[in-house]
Amino acid sequence: MVQKDLVHHYRAWCPLCFERWSAEGSTVYEPLLWLLKVVRVCPIHLQPLQVQCPRQSCQKRLPVLSPTSRPGYCSECGEWLGASSQSKILAAEKWTEGERIWREWVAASVGEMIAHAPSLLTKPCREKTASMIMSCAKQVTGGNFHELGRKLELDSTLIRRWKLGYFMQLEQLLRFCFPLGISPLQFLAEEAITIDPIIIEKLVAEDPPARHWVIYNKEKLQQKLEAELLVDYPTRSMQAVAKELGCQPLALTRCFPDLCQAIRDRHRTYQREIERT
Repeated sequence: MVQKDLVHHYRAWCPLCFERWSAEGSTVYEPLLWLLKVVRVCPIHLQPLQVQCPRQSCQKRLPVLSPTSRPGYCSECGEWLGASSQSKILAAEKWTEGERIWREWVAASVGEMIAHAPSLLTKPCREKTASMIMSCAKQVTGGNFHELGRKLELDSTLIRRWKLGYFMQLEQLLRFCFPLGISPLQFLAEEAITIDPIIIEKLVAEDPPARHWVIYNKEKLQQKLEAELLVDYPTRSMQAVAKELGCQPLALTRCFPDLCQAIRDRHRTYQREIERT
């Protein structure tokens, strides 16, 4: 499992859990589950995890490690982070029903993985991952990795790499397992997996959303990138420029490698100057 971008750089917590533990006289702590980036909801209360202090005069994101850190309290202002009701919790981003189901499944599945990790007899290896990928591909698409990628809405190149033994990121593992109706723990710990025939039938019958191709004017894009280099400070990141142009940064870099690199270098220089002031 790839460890890059696995955990938050700031604290995340469930105010209802803090409040319940305090009321029961239990130890107030911050579970490892809350620290993982893919986990956005509490698996017990099914509420979005909070990431900033609720105090009106503070509302800061709190670093994971701080000299003043104390479970259940803000390390900046000392405010109690628990809440006895949902009305006292800061409003979170709006999710669709599908996103809500996905987030709740992720929290439950990752919690299951953490709970069972100490009892696993062997550490999951690359060969095991490759074998499971092959088994799932055979069951759903007869071994066609490109078609499997379409059905799961994943990059088929990634699936082929996993089959060759490359490591998966945690979120990639979750997005592979979710549409197949299997848990990540099953994928990592069991010798073999049998996907529910009903799920296979549904995946085979449904076609993913069609890809919409966009034709860009290469000359105009070049002019806009050149103009970006002439703009006075503050500079913008390559991601911000690409977003304004409605393009992917990688696509722009492939077409205009020198211009894109110049924009990146200029923005890095600007950021260093800001840090020195």
